[in-house]
Amino acid sequence: VLALDPDAAPVRAGTLRAPRRWEELLVEAAVIGGLARWERRLAGLRAQLEERLAEQEDADEAAAQRCRRDLAELDVLRGFALPLVAELAALPRAATWGEWQDRLAALASRALRHPERVQAVLSELAPMAEVGPVELAEVQLVLGRRLLEIAIPPPASRYGSVFVAPCEAARGMSFEVVCVPGLA
Repeated sequence: VLALDPDAAPVRAGTLRAPRRWEELLVEAAVIGGLARWERRLAGLRAQLEERLAEQEDADEAAAQRCRRDLAELDVLRGFALPLVAELAALPRAATWGEWQDRLAALASRALRHPERVQAVLSELAPMAEVGPVELAEVQLVLGRRLLEIAIPPPASRYGSVFVAPCEAARGMSFEVVCVPGLA
């Protein structure tokens, strides 16, 4: 249901840090699979970078600096991603909707900079809290489409704003002026 998001915001020393090079590091580490594989492959990449740093330390200061930067970014990636992957690995095969809501809301809060959209979708399902057991595949089926289709109205602006969406996305909303292109 949730994956590493380019909007993710790991915290490091009280500041937000963008995951600019994380995809490159993950490709270089060939990370695929469960928690054990993530840990093993990221540890292997760390060892490679440390070897490269030792080789470059005396020869090329610029290359050594790049290796130090890569090691620092890898440490931030590991600190952010491994707890999330562990949490994903610990998800039950089946649980009640209430349990899924609690776990996924906590996961969204940790993984996303703006988890409000995910939490709003989860809160819509609150009346189903006692229903279960529900398998992960069913949770993905129900939440996947809802998370893709939810519309977030733009913030209010002093100079006005325009909301562009399909007609069904505007259901339940009110506007001062509505223009429907192509309507005869």
